[in-house]
Amino acid sequence: MEAALYADLDEELVLAAFTPIDADTLLRQYNLSLTQTLLFRCTAMEFTASENWQQIFRGIRWLGLIYTIQRRPEGYWVTVDGPLSLFKLGHRYGSRLAQLVPAIIAARSWSIRADVLRRPTDRQLLHLTLDSRTHAPLLKTGDLSKAATYDSRVEADFAQRFTALRSGWRLTREPGPLAVGRQVMLPDFLFEKEGLRVYLEIAGFWTPTYLQHKLTQLAGVENVDMIVAADRANACQQLDRLGRRLKVLYYRGKIPLRPILNHLTAKATALRETHRLRLRDRELAVEGPAMTTAALAEQLGVLEEAMQDVLQDRPIPGYRLLGDVLIRETTLQQIENQLTQSDEATSLTLAAATQLIEALGGLRPTRILDALGYSVEWHGIDPSKARLRRKPRGV
Repeated sequence: MEAALYADLDEELVLAAFTPIDADTLLRQYNLSLTQTLLFRCTAMEFTASENWQQIFRGIRWLGLIYTIQRRPEGYWVTVDGPLSLFKLGHRYGSRLAQLVPAIIAARSWSIRADVLRRPTDRQLLHLTLDSRTHAPLLKTGDLSKAATYDSRVEADFAQRFTALRSGWRLTREPGPLAVGRQVMLPDFLFEKEGLRVYLEIAGFWTPTYLQHKLTQLAGVENVDMIVAADRANACQQLDRLGRRLKVLYYRGKIPLRPILNHLTAKATALRETHRLRLRDRELAVEGPAMTTAALAEQLGVLEEAMQDVLQDRPIPGYRLLGDVLIRETTLQQIENQLTQSDEATSLTLAAATQLIEALGGLRPTRILDALGYSVEWHGIDPSKARLRRKPRGV
């Protein structure tokens, strides 16, 4: 008993086991510690990240850091006040700010800029600039490769059911921050399709304090298309006010898919019509023997569906529309002549016909072959063994 009396003192502790660390990991951990130490005397730090925003802002709130957020062309940038810009917070605040760095550099892409005072008695500022491309290999970083986690069963169930629909909309969990004044909001999901962005915020169980905070956030959201899904069992009339600017959807047990799909479809349809009107009086021109409707739509900054709608009503002179390909009539005739000559000399294979069509500037060879009245007779999966056959007239 006497031997154990002082066992809690550092000098009495016994090393029971040791896991060795390799030199590379030790060096990267050392570099990270040096970087964090520099921030003890910074006046301000700003950063951006490609992901991990939920963890970053949880850290900001837990550490009690003072921040502002701005939307810039390259993304969201967060500015955190440094310890030397605040009154009597000094080293303790600086150590808290330094603890935020691992969460930032855990993202695949990130950038940090900070102004650091050289010495406490010196007014000279040093500019610290770090980015993932240059410095990630030199710093010990976390791992974000684990599967997505959800805050509730409702979120997990919704994500699984929506993904299974294969609607053409990409669903992203925790897509990143939205600036609400000088603060930030972190929506639960983002729907994306052809440049359209629709957010989903799920308001499940709440306390009065949480509800007031959420209402304040949602009221500050501007120029953002957002659906708010609220649990009917906990709903209150205050949410109804948001329906004037945001779509409020009530649910019981699980979030219904149909109202959300209807909203997304309406947005896509409206955008398609807007782009059709934009193309109505615009001159359409194609360069070269062939071009896809997707490439032409991208060139003009419109949806491909809108481009195809317009081309159906207003063909481009000298070109023929074959599905999603515009091909010059003379090129199509040239391809047909070459195919006829080659077919008469020897039975054409699909591989040979494809090579001939592409050499003449054609795209989507099988689509062109179908338009010219050819079918493919397969003998296995090898294109060099697949033979072309003329379809009977009228087929």
